[in-house]
Amino acid sequence: MRSFLLGACLAAAFSVPHAAAQGIPAPEAWEYVRMTPEVRSALRDRVDALPPELREAHNTELSANVNTLPTWLYEALSNELVARHHCTTGSYNGPKPKPPVPDAWGYVKRVPHQRYHYRLRARLLPPDEKAAYDAKMAGEMAKLPAWLKEALEEEAVRYDAYLGLDPCKRPGIGAFYSDAPKAVSTPQSVQWDLTSAKGHTYRIMIAPPLSPPPAEGWPVVYVLDGNANFGTVSDALRLQGRRPERTGVSAALVVGIGYPIDGPFDEKRRGYDYVVHSPGATSPKHGADGQLEADSGGGAADFLSFIETELKPAVEKAYAVDRKRQTLLGHSFGGFFTLYTLFNRPQAFQNYLAFSPSVWWNNRSLLEDERRFTAARKASDPPVSLFVATGGLEETQRIPMVTDSREVVSRLKAIADRGVKTDLYIAEGEDHGSIVPTALSRALRARIGDGFEKTAGRK
Repeated sequence: MRSFLLGACLAAAFSVPHAAAQGIPAPEAWEYVRMTPEVRSALRDRVDALPPELREAHNTELSANVNTLPTWLYEALSNELVARHHCTTGSYNGPKPKPPVPDAWGYVKRVPHQRYHYRLRARLLPPDEKAAYDAKMAGEMAKLPAWLKEALEEEAVRYDAYLGLDPCKRPGIGAFYSDAPKAVSTPQSVQWDLTSAKGHTYRIMIAPPLSPPPAEGWPVVYVLDGNANFGTVSDALRLQGRRPERTGVSAALVVGIGYPIDGPFDEKRRGYDYVVHSPGATSPKHGADGQLEADSGGGAADFLSFIETELKPAVEKAYAVDRKRQTLLGHSFGGFFTLYTLFNRPQAFQNYLAFSPSVWWNNRSLLEDERRFTAARKASDPPVSLFVATGGLEETQRIPMVTDSREVVSRLKAIADRGVKTDLYIAEGEDHGSIVPTALSRALRARIGDGFEKTAGRK
């Protein structure tokens, strides 16, 4: 894509002929970067005067050079070129002032400087045509979620201040990127802090699919340990959800549930929220010699109530959600909570993804929960599904993770005729820290859009 954009946008002005042609050298990428904007502009002016075949020949060569630069620097040079063309031709990439009106999601999928090109060209329209264009664009933007419209408006203000208000007098590329480094964020995602009725604050992260929701709403995946797992899950779903007919994975809304911290885990908070009270169990996470601190855990019931009565309504108010296709994903203690939810409030979700669930916690009390769930289960109950994944290296004498996972799945397979679908994946050679990225795609195929059967036999 970068090579294509470079060739399309820079064909006329950014090209420099081969070093042997007309005595104009072809600068290497970093040599070109080190030039001042004025020198780059003068060089391009000389190149513009060359015969078309010479410009075209070197365009490929320079494209290959510049394509090796970091993305931010490549885009900065592209933006500098756009501004120059706006000043010299009144439009970008030559005299093509009338832009088409893209559909809302097509506009979103474009890169920022492509959207900026649209705005530059629209400004050159006659007043009546510009008014009609603006009205059509407003209609398309009205189809987007409020947070996405606000993000696009913020981007427009930033680009206008940098390039559009007076592009002929703007500074060089360094001005836009000279600030201190900024934190990386997941593209087109949002987060906010939500305080529960119990006074506990959670960091909520949301990544919607990059396409309009279906009539019934998007499937939704609630991800525990959101600080650690949100990016992995949202990236996997956005990538695979683009082609569900090939990947077997439907596009889905991802909701990460984390804590207002910078690190991946808040051990104390998750050690309370995700598990039941266990004053006598042993744990590898707390205290000297693995002894559990006094009065650990106990918040699972309150945390589940928060998800059901406070978080879900907030998400459904802002996004179109299919309540019949909800998934809960958790790892380790989060896997315990996933099983706890299935056994104690199975109607909360339709799909449960438990990675390395801590079945051992509280002297394996989850198995008692499972017995009550199994005894109460009827064939007429709404169907539910569970996917359990554990690393083959997690089995130890002290904590038999693989054995526990096998036992849970074996128990539930016995009631498959009562609408409980269960799968187990033991990832050989994987450990407690590697199981989520290793098993995630398999779990998504199996549970997000029943694509597992569709893709399993595909050649």
